[in-house]
Amino acid sequence: MFLRFLKTNSLFLLLSIPLFAGIFWFKSFISPAANVFSESLPTPLFKIIVEKLNSIQFPLLNNIFAFTLLMFQAFLIVKIDLKFSIISQKGYFTGFLYVLLSSSFGVINQLHSGLLAQTFFLLALHRIFSIYNTDLTFSKIFDASFWVSVASLFLFNSIFFAIFLFFCIIFLKSFNWRDWLILILGLFIPYFLFFILFFLFTGKIFEFFEILKSQIKFTNVISNVDLSKFIFIYIWLVLVSLLSFYYFVKKYHKMLISNKLYFNLLIILYLFVLGIYFFIPSSSIEILPFAYISFSYFFAFYFFVEKSVRFTEFLFWIFIAVNIYFQFF
Repeated sequence: MFLRFLKTNSLFLLLSIPLFAGIFWFKSFISPAANVFSESLPTPLFKIIVEKLNSIQFPLLNNIFAFTLLMFQAFLIVKIDLKFSIISQKGYFTGFLYVLLSSSFGVINQLHSGLLAQTFFLLALHRIFSIYNTDLTFSKIFDASFWVSVASLFLFNSIFFAIFLFFCIIFLKSFNWRDWLILILGLFIPYFLFFILFFLFTGKIFEFFEILKSQIKFTNVISNVDLSKFIFIYIWLVLVSLLSFYYFVKKYHKMLISNKLYFNLLIILYLFVLGIYFFIPSSSIEILPFAYISFSYFFAFYFFVEKSVRFTEFLFWIFIAVNIYFQFF
């Protein structure tokens, strides 16, 4: 069975990740004219990157850059899984699922601010998860908060994931007031550096604070994206989410303490994404792919523990078929 092959650590599986992702990104590669997606208010740093890419006058480059970022994110997903043994079975399956999930909504299979922000958030997640069961935590907490702050320079609403870092500290280590101080310092440094660079290149001071003010006050009233055509993907996600959560609760008492903590934090991360999307006025669908981080681990867990091979194969191929249909029809 193909799904059984995907659960191995075969080198061919590693090579098949960009192959499957390329199928889902087919439309983006053959028609790259509309190469930058943005529903949130673009940050100055994101504008600079887009302008530099567009100055090359090679529209496909934006999508190639975006696709490369997605592959790097898949690498980080697998690296986190292997380092912290979130899924007991070793392999590249979590990265494979992450790429498929992230590519399932074709409308954002292109360069957007959330894609850049998500890359830095995964770097933060890798660092903050490593504070468990160790005394050397200060540098790791600083790095995590630093990367979250950098992520917010591309997608401003990513700054709310700093609260998620607080939860990680509470879950993964004993209380130490210095941890909180270092986390706040890590959040401050990127903005301070950006302020210095902004002043050096523009000679302006107050405009920097006007930019921050506009990001905070921006309201994204109505999405321009018709998500109704993805109803079958929604149903699939809900179904597999419920199955994953059922088996998670069923197997919870057999898990290692570390696994319980990491999975609990992934649930909190998912709730944070939903909270930002529904309750922050400036949020847009660019924040939703952050939920795929949690989905990739939970879905991989389900596909590993579910004993009915035929049923899991059926679920997997339904997802593939629906996505391919949206790519070509």
